Amino acid sequence: MKLEYPNKEHFLGFEIEFPFRPAFFGLIHEIFLKPFIRIEKDTDPMVVFDCGTNIGIRMLYFKWRYPHSQFVCFEPNPVVLEYLKRNIKNNNLSNDVTLHQVALGKEEGEIELFYHKNVRASGSASVIKPDTLGSDQTTIAVPQRRLSDYVHSSIDMIKLDIEGAEGSVLEDLRDNKKLSFIKNIIIEFHIDDVTMVYPLEDIITILENDGFLVHHSPLEAFRVHTTGPILRTCMIYGKKQ
Repeated sequence: MKLEYPNKEHFLGFEIEFPFRPAFFGLIHEIFLKPFIRIEKDTDPMVVFDCGTNIGIRMLYFKWRYPHSQFVCFEPNPVVLEYLKRNIKNNNLSNDVTLHQVALGKEEGEIELFYHKNVRASGSASVIKPDTLGSDQTTIAVPQRRLSDYVHSSIDMIKLDIEGAEGSVLEDLRDNKKLSFIKNIIIEFHIDDVTMVYPLEDIITILENDGFLVHHSPLEAFRVHTTGPILRTCMIYGKKQ
């Protein structure tokens, strides 16, 4: 797929292409300027599973902090994938990244990915049908796989930013005894009043029952549209004790 007139910026030595300038600078601020986690520097090199990689901003953050790290990335959105692949190539990361073009869940097969039809490379695409897009919603069929099938040895960090499917992936890891391989986990948690599947308490319970020390940022509430449901979001961090 050819990208027409891509936006491009240089930041901390990285060359980054992106579809939407305000969202790009929002991600830079959120991930680089007010990071939620602190891991000891001597952890480098790290093995990082980046689930919901999008265009790769958080991957680049970990590469900046831990230059020798290796990444296993999961991203199903076909438009987002084109930017991600270019950002991997532009920054000479091809030998450091294994990319899987799949969604993640409890079952293997094909699943609908819902996204905003007027926003190119939307970062809010989800396999859970949202109630926030209204008539702007469209879908595409993508392959879905179980994360547990990729976990075979120790992982320093797993990041989950998969727009509401976090609970099903954690259940898959728990049921297949794979949470024990994970040292740190960071989850961008999303929930709304209509499509609620896994409450925050359920996510925390799964992690704590497997030996993680868990804390999270304050739960923020806002509306995507003035007449839409309330969306709640926070960052969850778990460290294996």
